Amino acid sequence: MDTTEMSADGERVRVLYVDGDAGRRDRFRTRFEADAAEHTLRTADTAEAALAALASAGPPSCLVAVPSLPDGDGLDLIRDARRRWEELPVVLAVIEGSDELARDAVDAGVSAYLPARSEEEVGALVSRTVALGRTTRPPSGYASPGAFLQDAVDALDDVFYVFDAEFRLVRWNRRLSELFGLTDEELHGMRPTEFFLEADRSAVERAAATAVREGETTVDARGETTEGVVLFELTGRRLTAPDGSLVGLCGVGRDVTDQRRRERQLRQQNERLEEFASVVTHDLRNPLAVSTGFLDLERGENDSANLGRVADALDRMSAIVDDVLRTARDGLVVEEPEPVSLAAVARAAWATVETDAATLTVETDRTVLADEDYLRRLFENLFRNCMDHGSAGGPTRSDDAGTESVTVTVGALPDGFFVADDGPGVAEGVRGTLFDSGVSTAAGGTGFGLHIVRSLAAAHGWEVSLADGGAGTDVDAGAPGARFEFRNVSVAVGDGAGGEAERGRRSDGVGR
Repeated sequence: MDTTEMSADGERVRVLYVDGDAGRRDRFRTRFEADAAEHTLRTADTAEAALAALASAGPPSCLVAVPSLPDGDGLDLIRDARRRWEELPVVLAVIEGSDELARDAVDAGVSAYLPARSEEEVGALVSRTVALGRTTRPPSGYASPGAFLQDAVDALDDVFYVFDAEFRLVRWNRRLSELFGLTDEELHGMRPTEFFLEADRSAVERAAATAVREGETTVDARGETTEGVVLFELTGRRLTAPDGSLVGLCGVGRDVTDQRRRERQLRQQNERLEEFASVVTHDLRNPLAVSTGFLDLERGENDSANLGRVADALDRMSAIVDDVLRTARDGLVVEEPEPVSLAAVARAAWATVETDAATLTVETDRTVLADEDYLRRLFENLFRNCMDHGSAGGPTRSDDAGTESVTVTVGALPDGFFVADDGPGVAEGVRGTLFDSGVSTAAGGTGFGLHIVRSLAAAHGWEVSLADGGAGTDVDAGAPGARFEFRNVSVAVGDGAGGEAERGRRSDGVGR
């Protein structure tokens, strides 16, 4: 009997190599010393010596054996070792391989089937052996890797399962037992379809066949459980032996009952929204078309600057109608933003809003990546909010005619921009819900303006918040007014200071 050991350090990967050929044992030891000297190697020349070593020292991190030993079959040794230590990783070092040997190795449950005829192959054998020893070593407090892995899958909220090549259940976790109220004895050997309602069993059968044929699959199926009828999203992965033959299927079953119900409700809501948007836009287009027709007739006989502004407003309304319908159908998402001038879009939006004697000050020439139409709608809604709230009392100033006025400022932030006014500001009681749908502090307000602003910002991936202080770049926490800050904005060109003030002009505007 030949047994040698390089080290007894229990913290290292411990390998037992069994081979009756002294020359091959020496080659394996030499390569092991060169590639993995920090780990532990024990060798044996017979199956009897290997079993004695296993009995005296316990299972190693990995067992390596050749198919033929002086006193028996290496596969018999492997089977014997696996009966004692089910999770013991074992490697068959092949000298002369064959299809029959490969099948027998799979039946014996080997972890790897590797050639060991050349120096290069022995090196790969050592590397694979050490890797198996590392990955299967149980954590502190566990007697075997199998116990650790079982505890790991038992901790899952999802169902875990393994079926053999005949689609019989062979491994599972505690969650499966809990959900179906079955003992381990009752679960062992069950077929996949037995867990699900009759109406869904054919889908499960087709999914299993797909997993075998294509390697993986996903299917939804309902099962009667201790928690009622549960809709599971089932995954299936093909398990194969080193020679490519089918070993079985494994997968996870996830409870998606609530998720699928929410998805169904969302689809129904979107369908209703699209139907509503189609009706509304259709009903709006008719009076828009009539108004545009009469406007064209009037401009043909008596054109004026005021009629030009009316034409602009009607064009803007038509664009918004189209935008509402597109948003209802496709969702509010900016997929391909383009470089847009904040100053140019802000001024264009200002021109369509009824601003009376208010003043717009643009303090930046920054160019950002955005959807120009969405950005313009964002500014329009903010400007209307400033007009509705900023001039409705509070510390506003008066112009020469004694009319109350408010200044609205658009400026740059290090990672975005802001829109501020020097009106009375926002009451503490509504600050937390200011962006919610239906919240308004102005008489006759719809409460949708700032909600739309937040939605348009989110479509760009921006963050919007209400900050303390009013207009201007230097924020005074005690200053009156409202200041809306937009951050996480992609900047295309550096900002500057335009400092240009533009007096508000009267417009028929576009309603929210």
